[in-house]
Amino acid sequence: MIHGFTGSPKEMKPLGQFLADGGFHVYAVRLAGHGTTVEDLMGTGWRDWRLSAKTALDYLAQQHPVVHIVGLSLGGLMALDLASDLERGKVVALAAPYRLYNRYAILAAWMRFFVRTVKASNEPWFHDEMYSYRQIPVAGVHQLLAYRNWVLQQRIARLTRPVLIVQGFQDKTVAPESAWLWAEKIRSPVRQIVAFEESGHILPLDVDRHDVFMTCRRFLEN
Repeated sequence: MIHGFTGSPKEMKPLGQFLADGGFHVYAVRLAGHGTTVEDLMGTGWRDWRLSAKTALDYLAQQHPVVHIVGLSLGGLMALDLASDLERGKVVALAAPYRLYNRYAILAAWMRFFVRTVKASNEPWFHDEMYSYRQIPVAGVHQLLAYRNWVLQQRIARLTRPVLIVQGFQDKTVAPESAWLWAEKIRSPVRQIVAFEESGHILPLDVDRHDVFMTCRRFLEN
């Protein structure tokens, strides 16, 4: 399981516990620069984040013949990337960023030279269940978009494993149409989109969480 940008494994814990209760061996990785201070994150880039996830995946692959990858947001993007190398297993991408909701995000490549951080949006009602930074490094947004471009150009065409894409229509971080844009790029013969009308970006914690849990487990078990 891979958490999102500026987040931590805590936001994946309820889904991870649900899958563990269903008999899965669950491992949640903490990406470089995350779960500590925003200053730590400012010293990292997408290659550092990816290495964290890749190291965890390699560790699990040594112990299990089948490894599924479940990721949220940046973690969903990484899931689509890393699953391109899987011979067995499935991938679940929750709110994977193809297009960001904030149309000014594309300016991060230039803004990063003048603005170090911007304030994160207001905390959701479930903020006690997660740990995320209240400041967002502008350079990190640039790194996120650069990573997305790399995945689109170098990786997504190689993905042939079964894919579940989950999206919330109330997402104010990733534009909801991202789910269908990803599906158009993925060549896997098994790809499914499930969208939730009332949920926002942090799908494992939002109002439809139980349905999200059940959707993920059914997909992985089928």
